[in-house]
Amino acid sequence: MFTRGTCRETASTSYTTITLPSPTASLIGFELQRAESDILVAVLLTCFKRGIIVLPIHDAVLCPASPADDVEAVMLDTFKKLTGGASGSVSRAWTCRTIT
Repeated sequence: MFTRGTCRETASTSYTTITLPSPTASLIGFELQRAESDILVAVLLTCFKRGIIVLPIHDAVLCPASPADDVEAVMLDTFKKLTGGASGSVSRAWTCRTIT
């Protein structure tokens, strides 16, 4: 498993033309990306265990309209659990319709 030190060492030896931030610099961007990834994986696994088919799309999930309320609840519950109780919101950006 990579730690801050091993990640920095691997990157600096593999990509010598890249200037890395100092070892004391904040890595908050990477930490937030990891948190987002952990949340999405937990959402996918929970939905799978409940028999709900969802597809990941970057930082979102695509699901049929019928379980959308359940998926939204899973997303909010998972976010709350993995962020220590922070509140969040879910946006339903668009809806697909079946063309017959």
